[in-house]
Amino acid sequence: NYLNREVFTQDASYLPDTAEVQKDYEIAENKMRRLKEEGKEKSATYRQLMGNKLQYQNMLSLYKIYGLVD
Repeated sequence: NYLNREVFTQDASYLPDTAEVQKDYEIAENKMRRLKEEGKEKSATYRQLMGNKLQYQNMLSLYKIYGLVD
Protein backbone atom coordinates (compact mmCIF):
# COMPACT_ATOMS: atom_id res chain seq x y z
CA ASN A 1 0.00 0.00 0.00
CA TYR A 2 1.46 3.34 -1.02
CA LEU A 3 0.01 5.24 1.95
CA ASN A 4 1.48 4.75 5.39
CA ARG A 5 -1.34 4.24 7.89
CA GLU A 6 0.43 6.19 10.65
CA VAL A 7 1.07 9.20 8.46
CA PHE A 8 -2.47 9.19 7.10
CA THR A 9 -4.15 8.96 10.52
CA GLN A 10 -1.60 11.02 12.47
CA ASP A 11 -3.24 14.36 11.73
CA ALA A 12 -6.61 13.79 10.13
CA SER A 13 -7.75 17.34 10.96
CA TYR A 14 -6.95 18.46 7.41
CA LEU A 15 -9.38 15.90 5.96
CA PRO A 16 -12.97 16.91 5.17
CA ASP A 17 -15.52 15.68 7.69
CA THR A 18 -16.88 12.28 6.70
CA ALA A 19 -20.47 13.44 7.17
CA GLU A 20 -19.88 16.28 4.71
CA VAL A 21 -18.31 13.94 2.15
CA GLN A 22 -21.22 11.49 2.54
CA LYS A 23 -23.70 14.35 2.14
CA ASP A 24 -21.96 15.61 -1.02
CA TYR A 25 -21.91 12.05 -2.38
CA GLU A 26 -25.66 11.70 -1.87
CA ILE A 27 -26.35 15.12 -3.41
CA ALA A 28 -24.35 14.22 -6.51
CA GLU A 29 -26.10 10.86 -6.72
CA ASN A 30 -29.55 12.46 -6.50
CA LYS A 31 -28.74 15.10 -9.14
CA MET A 32 -27.40 12.37 -11.43
CA ARG A 33 -30.57 10.33 -10.98
CA ARG A 34 -32.69 13.36 -11.89
CA LEU A 35 -30.60 14.10 -14.99
CA LYS A 36 -30.80 10.45 -16.05
CA GLU A 37 -34.59 10.54 -15.78
CA GLU A 38 -34.50 13.58 -18.09
CA GLY A 39 -32.31 11.69 -20.58
CA LYS A 40 -29.29 13.91 -19.99
CA GLU A 41 -26.66 11.26 -19.23
CA LYS A 42 -24.34 12.68 -21.89
CA SER A 43 -24.44 16.26 -20.60
CA ALA A 44 -21.36 17.97 -19.19
CA THR A 45 -23.16 18.44 -15.88
CA TYR A 46 -23.88 14.72 -15.57
CA ARG A 47 -20.27 13.85 -16.38
CA GLN A 48 -18.96 16.38 -13.85
CA LEU A 49 -21.27 14.96 -11.20
CA MET A 50 -20.02 11.46 -12.04
CA GLY A 51 -16.44 12.60 -11.51
CA ASN A 52 -17.37 14.23 -8.20
CA LYS A 53 -19.28 11.16 -7.07
CA LEU A 54 -16.31 8.90 -7.83
CA GLN A 55 -14.01 11.25 -5.92
CA TYR A 56 -16.30 11.22 -2.88
CA GLN A 57 -16.59 7.43 -3.11
CA ASN A 58 -12.80 7.14 -3.17
CA MET A 59 -12.44 9.42 -0.15
CA LEU A 60 -15.01 7.41 1.83
CA SER A 61 -13.20 4.19 0.91
CA LEU A 62 -9.88 5.58 2.12
CA TYR A 63 -11.48 6.74 5.38
CA LYS A 64 -12.79 3.21 5.90
CA ILE A 65 -9.45 1.56 5.02
CA TYR A 66 -7.58 3.71 7.52
CA GLY A 67 -10.16 3.34 10.27
CA LEU A 68 -11.45 6.90 10.23
CA VAL A 69 -15.07 5.74 9.81
CA ASP A 70 -17.01 2.63 10.77
